[in-house]
Amino acid sequence: MSETYVIRIIRGYPMPNIGSLRAFKGFMETGSVSAAAKRIGRTQPQTGRLLASLEQEAGITLFNRSNKRLSPTDNGWRYYRQVERVLTSLEGLENLTAELRADPRRNHLKIMISPLILRAILGDALSI
Repeated sequence: MSETYVIRIIRGYPMPNIGSLRAFKGFMETGSVSAAAKRIGRTQPQTGRLLASLEQEAGITLFNRSNKRLSPTDNGWRYYRQVERVLTSLEGLENLTAELRADPRRNHLKIMISPLILRAILGDALSI
């Protein structure tokens, strides 16, 4: 699965990309960079870079670092709760997109209207 990332600037800080958010959620739920990496299909170094990038982009300290271990800060937990909601919404959007693509009938808008009303609205533009 390839992903395209667009960096948007909001209030002076870049918007985090989805890969970084998924890495963050994975870390927060597993407590381990390695386990988060497995969950999102990345290597441990890639996942570590995504987490560092997220922290830098957010402009807040999400993790305490001690003896090469990460632990969430209070701000990290607060951020996680919002990230969880955002990713749940994005997953819903991805599911809906897949559903709409799979059903060609949903790609069309059908409007049912009587010919008399249609003629009154569109006049001579239609030949019914």
